[in-house]
Amino acid sequence: WFKETQARKVAKNGSFPCWFHGLIPRRQAEDLLADKPLGCFLIRVGQSREGYTLTYRGADRLRHYMIEMQSNGKYVILGEDRVHASLLDLVQYHTQVGIQPFMELLTEPCGQ
Repeated sequence: WFKETQARKVAKNGSFPCWFHGLIPRRQAEDLLADKPLGCFLIRVGQSREGYTLTYRGADRLRHYMIEMQSNGKYVILGEDRVHASLLDLVQYHTQVGIQPFMELLTEPCGQ
């Protein structure tokens, strides 16, 4: 589903943002973020359902949030009301506004 419907939306000028890690398991995402600072994040393709997962280093542990792709092509973190036109918009928004319910900010991307 990703190649057919999403790859062009996520890639800019033929390359993916450094925070986009594609189809990696939860455990690998946790390993990548294990020694990173508060707010360091990545987005990966969801394994158990269509959509994405935002994984980031929270104050006391790693957090995983499902990102839903809506039928209108927009993105929303499950549990939040704010809808975003793209994953990049979602990331940029949450560098300024904390993610509910912990209100933690995304601070820096976890490169590949």
